[in-house]
Amino acid sequence: MLNPSSWVKPSAESLKFNVDGAVVGGLGRAGIGGILRNSGNESLILFSRAAGSTDATSAELNAILEAVNLFRKSKWVHSFKLLLETDCSLCVQWLERPSSTPLCFKTLIEECLEACAGLRWSIEAVSRSANAMADKLAKSGISRGVPLVWMSQKHQTL
Repeated sequence: MLNPSSWVKPSAESLKFNVDGAVVGGLGRAGIGGILRNSGNESLILFSRAAGSTDATSAELNAILEAVNLFRKSKWVHSFKLLLETDCSLCVQWLERPSSTPLCFKTLIEECLEACAGLRWSIEAVSRSANAMADKLAKSGISRGVPLVWMSQKHQTL
């Protein structure tokens, strides 16, 4: 089920990571991007980078994996639940029911689930408009020569 058409803040106990993948054509140069925000709509982590040549679904799964790995390295990993949002409902379906994953995506799904092991997390499909900032970061990643990763120095606890 898709969320409303605009970004909705998470609860105070959660942080929300919106992620996206972008591809030139059906199979081509790709970029991934994401933004982690708190209940005050403050940006805590941003990333944008090229993702080689791939399809849109693989780019989306790589964006999810990158987001989870960055969250794991953050100072917030033990204090907050991670809410992942993507505009790819298939990715959500496969992460919730891995047995439904087509063989060509099984490895990426397994990597995402391994990265999430031990975390309090959930994933949800949202409309493209609710994922606008992640979409911009992913599109700019397509031509990005040097990956962008930014983490807030703000100390935030519950």
